[in-house]
Amino acid sequence: MRARRALLVVTVLTVLTSCGVTVQRQPQTLDPSSVPYGLLEPRTRPSVAPASPSPRAAALPVYFVDGDALTELPSRVPDGSTLDRVRAVLHALSAGPGSSERARGISTAIPDRLRLGVSSLRGGTATVALSGDPRDPSAEESTLAVGQIVLSVTSVVGVDRVRLSRGGQAIDAPLVDGSLTSAPLTAADYDALRQSAASGKGR
Repeated sequence: MRARRALLVVTVLTVLTSCGVTVQRQPQTLDPSSVPYGLLEPRTRPSVAPASPSPRAAALPVYFVDGDALTELPSRVPDGSTLDRVRAVLHALSAGPGSSERARGISTAIPDRLRLGVSSLRGGTATVALSGDPRDPSAEESTLAVGQIVLSVTSVVGVDRVRLSRGGQAIDAPLVDGSLTSAPLTAADYDALRQSAASGKGR
């Protein structure tokens, strides 16, 4: 084995010598000025800042008043559980339309002091608790306000019906035809208030 290693070293030295490369038996310190530019600088990988993950969000329609009808405005709702999304939609409803939408004549029938919360979410039915505003709005305002709530909340996947309550007790809700019902409300109950449906009535 030692003989083979010695033969290999001799062969390598012979090849290098024949190529004109001077073989030095002892290491030699080089003058840094004689080394080509950049070869002595340590090589490091360029640091790349990890991309910060953007929070996932979905654009859900939230309904506001435009004339005597309801129009939808897209609202960015953070991703989460069905309950989290319902709460986010109710928050967007309570906040009302933005200044640019108000400049276009879009408003809300939900009173400023009315608070909207979720008291339960079972079997596709969300119970929305009303509090904070004891006054009774007009029948038209009530219908539009309830329509805003029902159409907006049922836009959340997993919610098919809405029940309204106040003080822990279910309350009667006005329908489009002026009647009252204590049954859970669906989007179909207020489809006639959607802007496209309302504008088609006079044709």
